[in-house]
Amino acid sequence: MNGVIMKLADLAIGTKMELELYDSLGEKIRPPLISEFEWAEGESTAFIAAPIHEGNIYPVRIGTVMDICFLTKGDLMTFKARVLDRDQKDNIALLKIEAVSEFEKIQRRQFFRFEWSIPVQYRIVSSYHSEQNGDEPFINAVTKDLSGGGLCIVSKDKIELDKILECQLTLGSDETIKFFGKVIRVVRREDKGNCKYEVGVAFRKIDQKDRESVIKHIFEEQRKLRKKGLI
Repeated sequence: MNGVIMKLADLAIGTKMELELYDSLGEKIRPPLISEFEWAEGESTAFIAAPIHEGNIYPVRIGTVMDICFLTKGDLMTFKARVLDRDQKDNIALLKIEAVSEFEKIQRRQFFRFEWSIPVQYRIVSSYHSEQNGDEPFINAVTKDLSGGGLCIVSKDKIELDKILECQLTLGSDETIKFFGKVIRVVRREDKGNCKYEVGVAFRKIDQKDRESVIKHIFEEQRKLRKKGLI
């Protein structure tokens, strides 16, 4: 990862954030928590929403160090911060944080992976250009997990490594993401006597706005599950 010239004041209000907290021994506390950027105070301090876990405000202590991950302009960024204070405004619990490291861009292979089963359609094609792929029908399947760098498809059919897939991923009831990916992993699984394949697919051709939409949906689903105390 490379340092990026960026300040907390550059973040947009409402930016979704994932927090990875460290305990007093320097060990990461799992699972990561979801927060939201509220406002900046100067270049290196800001207020963020106190994270919710299992329906309650998570007790983050003053002095806690954390890694903060967020999406901006299509890039996934991270920086290290320290909690300076706790506060409340308009019935919203807040944390005052101080950035204690540079902002860094996270490489695609470092995108966090979220277990999420949603509909996906795929077909094996010969190139990354739709007009060259004929009328081969799409096959219905579901995802096992999803990240900003790719997804895992659960399929009854075996797909060879390095094959190119054209996919249509259903995000919610009114949004479909179209992209091309490359098969980078195939694992055979037995499920109650039935054979299925977990097919790892890396994004190879996807609009940046669609990748950003995928990551935003992951953040939102994580937030919903944590509010319900399910993760």
